Amino acid sequence: MRSWEKTQSCMLCGEPDETQDHLHFACPYSFTGWLRVGGGLLADEASPDWMDTLNFLHLGGRNLMDQILLCMMFQTTVYYLWQERNTRRHEGPWIPHEQTSRLIIKSVKNRIFSLGYRFPHKLTCLLRKWIEVT
Repeated sequence: MRSWEKTQSCMLCGEPDETQDHLHFACPYSFTGWLRVGGGLLADEASPDWMDTLNFLHLGGRNLMDQILLCMMFQTTVYYLWQERNTRRHEGPWIPHEQTSRLIIKSVKNRIFSLGYRFPHKLTCLLRKWIEVT
């Protein structure tokens, strides 16, 4: 749309110019959900800036479980935000950010369950850690 010199407003908050940076995570709807879902993992590192968020995800220094959960949470959050944006764009029912956050938390939990780790495995505590941080 931008290449056609058309701007579109954010379907989540009404901002007049929707961009990738705005949608992930400068938009109040998406940033609130991002903090609600990952507050325990993000701590003070949460940023509404897209590049800051990507850099944070690529930085090392975290234990393996935290890194895996951050990546799963990020991927799931981006998916559900885009889905909500498209639902609103095509005149579907709106979902409040609290419900979107619950969907993200549940989806990550279901993904962990689907991995089927058997004891002993170095990632068997992944679900416990996810429950602790959400």
